[in-house]
Amino acid sequence: CVPITGTQMFFRVVQGTAAASPLINFTGLTMSPGGFVLNWTAAATEQFQVQYTTNLPPVWTTFTNVVTSANGDFTFSDDGSQIGGLSGFRFYRLLLLP
Repeated sequence: CVPITGTQMFFRVVQGTAAASPLINFTGLTMSPGGFVLNWTAAATEQFQVQYTTNLPPVWTTFTNVVTSANGDFTFSDDGSQIGGLSGFRFYRLLLLP
């Protein structure tokens, strides 16, 4: 057991068997006044979509663009132009496309 400290916590528990997951390595998270940039590495043959929510529990909204990479270095930028600005909290997740 690991002691839990702090006043804010988020846990996600899922029961079941999972298929083999692709290897994804997050290499950078940058937040600036101009937006949010997420960088990760995965197999160059993979394609991803990014989703966001502003609330927990989440109601996920999908960005329209598909994120691809020729060399396995992926980048996603959220400058607020697709979602009406950058105000408030935002949570992101990646979806691996079939």
